[in-house]
Amino acid sequence: MQLISLGIDAGRLTAKGYGETQLIADNATPEGRTNTQRVEFPDLSDLVRSNYENININN
Repeated sequence: MQLISLGIDAGRLTAKGYGETQLIADNATPEGRTNTQRVEFPDLSDLVRSNYENININN
């Protein structure tokens, strides 16, 4: 996996398969199936920012 080769700990990665429950395109066409087969990464910027702001650098 490329993420692991970039130094991401494999224990921090989770795979979830949603099958046909969360399609974003019509699964009846090759183009639709291509669009539906995807990897999504959550946007964690707000979480990182809030954790960073809560760090007390004086202690």
